[in-house]
Amino acid sequence: AMAALAATTDSASLAEARSAHIGEASPLARLNGSLRSLPPEQRKDAGKLVGQSRARVTQAFQAREAEIQEQEAAARLVAEAVDVTALPSHQLPRAG
Repeated sequence: AMAALAATTDSASLAEARSAHIGEASPLARLNGSLRSLPPEQRKDAGKLVGQSRARVTQAFQAREAEIQEQEAAARLVAEAVDVTALPSHQLPRAG
């Protein structure tokens, strides 16, 4: 999950990675679902480990999401920048 996260470069690839690694069909979700088959004495500890893993991965995704949003906002600002020194000047007619 962390390698896939590091490979994300934009919001779309991040959403795909999030779905694949912490979504409903992710290995973590399947592992969480399989906890029911464990004996009760093992279920508690295994549940804690799965929960901690999910929390760690979720936190990493949130941090990467903030980085990507910042990068995309900066790129948008650069792309939408207007050079006001290059605009033609207009003189307004004087009232008379």
